Amino acid sequence: AAVVHSFREYRKDRAQESADALAAEAARLADVTRAPDLDRPLAGGRPSAPQD
Repeated sequence: AAVVHSFREYRKDRAQESADALAAEAARLADVTRAPDLDRPLAGGRPSAPQD
């Protein structure tokens, strides 16, 4: 019974580590794919005469 319990705890820990790794990878990809200039306000005016 102790071996079975230990094995189940091991699998549960391994599944949690996998979920944490997937969440970290998703967060990293979200940072990479986010456009860097979305935080700045848009400039007005024509392309030949921009107004900041």
